[in-house]
Formats: sequence, structure tokens, C-alpha cells
Amino acid sequence: MLKIGLITTNFRLVNEVAKQAKNIGVSIRFYGDTTHYHNDTRIVIVAEKNAMNNKIIKNAKILFLRDVEDVLYTLLKAVYYGKNGSSWDKLIVGIDPGHQIGFALTVDDILIYKNIFRDFSTFKYFLEYILQKFDTKDCFICIGNKDSSFIANVKNIVNSNKACATRIHLFVIDETATSAKVKDDDAALRIIYKFKEMWRFNRL
Repeated sequence: MLKIGLITTNFRLVNEVAKQAKNIGVSIRFYGDTTHYHNDTRIVIVAEKNAMNNKIIKNAKILFLRDVEDVLYTLLKAVYYGKNGSSWDKLIVGIDPGHQIGFALTVDDILIYKNIFRDFSTFKYFLEYILQKFDTKDCFICIGNKDSSFIANVKNIVNSNKACATRIHLFVIDETATSAKVKDDDAALRIIYKFKEMWRFNRL
């Protein structure tokens, strides 16, 4: 399990980071300030810039956390760098429509998140959050083709985020052989793989 350091004296942030870290399966080591920090984590999240001491934090990627709303985004970015990511350029969202909605995120071919949403409203909130927070150069949203009304709803979500609409590219992917004998989140990941294969082929 990936271990991430958190340096903050803000207990509200500590509680939110602990909750979100549990949801995405990462381990957090908490430090009140840099005087208690040990160089035993490759990724360190710092909530107070003034409290950071670069001489103490060595050989670690430092991510700054601004407020509670950025906790999940910052943790997912930490997962990316923890898996040796470097450029943070291309986000691909895989979506498997259905009664339960499969969801997967990759950045630069690194899987950083999978989930199954039980209702559309929760899915909608999370997709809007990702579109607003993620500052990658490009964003590809890949949706399985079996539900036309669901596809229309996702298009509406994308079109409502006008600030980032220019970097979002929407693709409808043939779901053949993506959902057989797998969980919905794995089906969403298969949709990403299918898109990548299509993209590679079309660029030859």
C-alpha cells in the first residue's frame, strides 16, 4: 500500500484526509510539523506552506494542499506520483453505464482510481469534481455505448463545464467484451484500454 506523509496542524484537514485516504486505499502518516518529520515517505502533502522546511524534507515529492475541497484531488495526484508518474498530461476517464456505474481514471497510462457508483447523482458530483479540479493538458472521457440517455446526460455535464470544455474530448466506445465476468469498475478500465487501442490504431 502506498504511504503518503501529511504535514499539517489543521485537524479538519487531518480528518478529511484520513477519510478519503481510506476510501481510495492509501496509507497516511501524519506529522504536526516538519520538526516531527522523518524521511520515510516518497510523497509528502503539506497544508501550510509557511511550515515547510525544504532542508528537512529530502528525496520526496511535495504537494501543497490548499483546502478541504482539494483533499481527494491532492490524494489522487499523490497516487500518480507514488506510481512513478512525472508529466501529469493526459487524463482518461472510463465510464461503464448501467444500474451501477463503473468508473476508472488513468493519468498518463497510470491507474489512479476505480469505483462503482450506485446512483447517478453521486457519479455526477464526482465527475464534475474531476473535470473542475484536474489540470491535465488533455482529458478524454470514454463512455460505453449501451445507454444513449446516459451518454446524453454525460454530454450535458461536460458542456456545463465551459471553463475546461476546450480540453475535454468525449468518445463513445463499443462495449463488446468489456463487461463479461468483471466488476463494473474493471469494465470501465477495459473501456479505457479499448479507447487507447483505438487511438493507437487511428494514429498509425
